[in-house]
Amino acid sequence: MGKYIRAELYRITRRKLFVVSAIIISVVYVAVTYLITGEWMVSREVLAQGSGMFSFAALFILTPIADHFRERTALYEIMDGTSPHIMIWYRIIIYISFILILLYLPAAGLLFIYDRSIDALLQLALMLCIYIRLGIFGICAALTGKNIESLLLLFARMIAESAVVALGAELGLWKAAAVASYLPYTQLPMLSSEIGTSFIMKITIGAAVEMILMYLLAYKSYKKKWAIKSVVQ
Repeated sequence: MGKYIRAELYRITRRKLFVVSAIIISVVYVAVTYLITGEWMVSREVLAQGSGMFSFAALFILTPIADHFRERTALYEIMDGTSPHIMIWYRIIIYISFILILLYLPAAGLLFIYDRSIDALLQLALMLCIYIRLGIFGICAALTGKNIESLLLLFARMIAESAVVALGAELGLWKAAAVASYLPYTQLPMLSSEIGTSFIMKITIGAAVEMILMYLLAYKSYKKKWAIKSVVQ
């Protein structure tokens, strides 16, 4: 797996525009997160509200995965008979690392400087879990569809989850509200509230189930050669 990680990092770092843009997006993401209220404020509440912008930033960071198939460089490892597990895992390792370094650590680091309470640390730990969950969703979606359009599911998901919450509240559908409590874009704003055992379980169980399902979906797409023919053509 090491040679694939080195090759992917080399391919990414050779794209100077992507590297510069990723750094700019990291700065903008942190700025927008803590300016969500209209003025600069570092607090648990602001971080919980502003982190909803995650999909927009992650969408750009994950684009090299889709470009890998568009430029057909991904075909080399497929034709080389590389195990699907390796093809999936090395990308998870690289791109989750990028997401944590560029998005999570700057935003979380600022809050840690201003607030080192137990509640703040618990919020950061649960936010880490949600970020990894969403990151793996985006990575596996791109690997399943093998095109740039698949990454738009991150954006579509944010809209869909917001709609579930809005409709549930508007129509008084308790089932919709119950489902929404397991959804990451519902959980993020709630991190600034009092965090109970039930909420922690919902975050960890929801993340574990989704990450396993998305991994299995990406694995099956390689085993069944979904969308590979369209990439070749």
